This record gives sequence, C-alpha cells and structure tokens, in this order.
Amino acid sequence: MTPQTLDTTLQHPRIRHGLGEDFIATLQALLTDDVGLMIRHRAMRGNYSNVSDFGQDKAEILIYLFLHLSRYEIQTQTVGTGSETSAPTNSSKLSEPQEPTASGDTS
Repeated sequence: MTPQTLDTTLQHPRIRHGLGEDFIATLQALLTDDVGLMIRHRAMRGNYSNVSDFGQDKAEILIYLFLHLSRYEIQTQTVGTGSETSAPTNSSKLSEPQEPTASGDTS
C-alpha cells in the first residue's frame, strides 16, 4: 500500500460521502490548505519553532476536530460472490454520526 497525503485521502469518494462535503472543506481549511492554518503540516514538520506559536486557539481547533471525528465509526461489510468457497472482501466506509439519546446511548 502506497502512503498517501491527507489531501489525497480526503479526495476518496467514500471519505467524502461519509464525512460530507462541508466537513471535508473544514478539514482541508484547517489542516492542509495553503491559505488556511495548515496545522497538520506545520506540526508534523516541526515548523512551530516556539511553543507559544501553537497556542490555545490551535489546540481548541484540534480538540473540536477530534471530537467531531469521534462521532463516526468505520463499518466493514462482507461482499460475497455467491460462492461458498470464495474469500470475502471487506470494504470500509464511514457511517453517519449518531446523535446521543437522553441516556447517552448512541445505538
């Protein structure tokens, strides 16, 4: 498997469908876009020479993104060819986030 950039991963149709175009645009603007904050790029490359450059505002953005992404789950489906001897293949997709009920259960 060839490593991919976050931008390439966000272009995948299953990811775009699962997360939605609005959230994809948010991820790109905050994490990878040249005119955005490029938080992922700068943090991974060590481009924050002073710890104060990575302040509370950027930490809050990362917490927001983490909490939003934690609402999704990866669903694995088995796709068969109708033959009992064929090996199943798994395809993963993101499911829509579920709103918690009053008891806090999301099922």
